[in-house]
Amino acid sequence: MRNRLLCQSIALPLAAALALGAVSAASAAPKKKGSLKSSAGLTPSERAGIPPEAFGSPVASPDGKAQAWIADEGDGPNLFAGDPGHTWKRKLTGYKFTPKDDLMPGIPILWSPDGRYVAYFEYSHGAAGPVTSSRAVVVQADAGAPPVRVAQPGTPFSTRPAKWLSEAELKFKGLKQASMTGGEESFVFDLRSGMARTEAEYLAARAAEKARADSLARAAADSAARAAAPPEESRKKKK
Repeated sequence: MRNRLLCQSIALPLAAALALGAVSAASAAPKKKGSLKSSAGLTPSERAGIPPEAFGSPVASPDGKAQAWIADEGDGPNLFAGDPGHTWKRKLTGYKFTPKDDLMPGIPILWSPDGRYVAYFEYSHGAAGPVTSSRAVVVQADAGAPPVRVAQPGTPFSTRPAKWLSEAELKFKGLKQASMTGGEESFVFDLRSGMARTEAEYLAARAAEKARADSLARAAADSAARAAAPPEESRKKKK
């Protein structure tokens, strides 16, 4: 059951992409005489048969002052950020959607706790190379730097964002092998170092850091207690 759910969590967007590709092929067929439907004026995603539901809904930032959403404004699906009323917005990504270059942003859209970053799922609409083409991506909410594609250490297999662990640490999932049924492994990407490691390594490092901090705190408390003790009591303790 776990493997089936795991496979579905990755395969659903890709299966949807394949289904939508079939819709795209059908829509590209010659129109019957008298048809009022035309590709003129359609956006790239509309011509590809991508329904608006594929973009999901706007996602609010932690403080509620901004939103992030996916939209096609003429050059293909892209990620945007702006205020809830959309009176201002900025484009966070620069995808140029074409039949040959069909990478696009997808859900989930995840804000970092401090609202400085947005993580999202990048995938191929046509499901080209499904075990290697999908990526968890992180971009600055102010569009101050290019998006960062998050990869597993040492392998080219696909990744997807899971959740933020802190303001600079993103947990993500990655395929264990070149198979949609091979399961996933959890990793943590650190924005400060630009490095990724397994979740097990991350938890072990956190435990070691806590142990060191606790040891230093105990040593400081003992030192403070000795300094505050009366001289005679201090000598007794030394004996």
